Amino acid sequence: MITRLPDAAKLVSLNRMTLYMAREIADQQAGRYEIAVVANALDLLARLAEAGETSTAEAARFLGISRSTAYRLLATLQSRRFVKHDRVSRRWSLDTPFVNMMTRVTGTHLRSAALPSMRRLLAEEEEPVNRAEFVDGELVYIHILESPQAFRMSNVPGERIPLHATGLGKAVLAVHPREQWQELVGGLELDPITPNTITTPEALLADLEEVKRRGWGEDRGETAVGVVCFGAPIIGSSGLALGGISISLPEARLDAGLAERLGTRVLEEATRVSAEIASRATSSRTDGE
Repeated sequence: MITRLPDAAKLVSLNRMTLYMAREIADQQAGRYEIAVVANALDLLARLAEAGETSTAEAARFLGISRSTAYRLLATLQSRRFVKHDRVSRRWSLDTPFVNMMTRVTGTHLRSAALPSMRRLLAEEEEPVNRAEFVDGELVYIHILESPQAFRMSNVPGERIPLHATGLGKAVLAVHPREQWQELVGGLELDPITPNTITTPEALLADLEEVKRRGWGEDRGETAVGVVCFGAPIIGSSGLALGGISISLPEARLDAGLAERLGTRVLEEATRVSAEIASRATSSRTDGE
């Protein structure tokens, strides 16, 4: 039998009130030390990371400040190469040095989030498993788990991946909105690495439609004759591709039904990594509140 203290309800109510007042005082003290222009700059950078670009007028409305103040703020960020300005469109976006700095931070989280999935794929298939990161329009191998079998990847960490000729590159391209595909593909050099490499924009765009439908990309001898690769994107909380994971093997070991299974498994693990990264981001925001 539980004996309830006569004033328990009052104590609970008092404790809640005390906690509320303490929270209010803490918030007031935090606000006392906050520098408005720094807060605006950080809010604007976060907005650009989410939206991709903004005009001066949009930035002013978002921050609730005048256009002249918003312009001075953006110009200051531009002088530090945090943002850049397109004189034709008159819009602002994050600049490459700042993106690279944030990518280095993200890369540490990406490695720890992806490693369990990579190890699962290696244990299941005993074929090389690769992780790449997508930075400033380029896809770069970062981590490779080698196969215990005789086959070894010829790629090495730090090597750039041709977007048009790899399953992983196509998977990353397909994450972008369709209205951007034409411009993205138009900016690529569709060099014929092997006789199987896609070398026309029309063929690559058609392939991207199939990748978009499946969720994973493949290449069959497009970068190395006799080698096949299946890749899927790792997507950040912004909806953009951070990179991806892939699995490679000799085409001679690709029996009936294996392509679908490998593509599906790579997609499952890449989706799991994306969810883990999103969970960590949410946890970090909650801890900071």
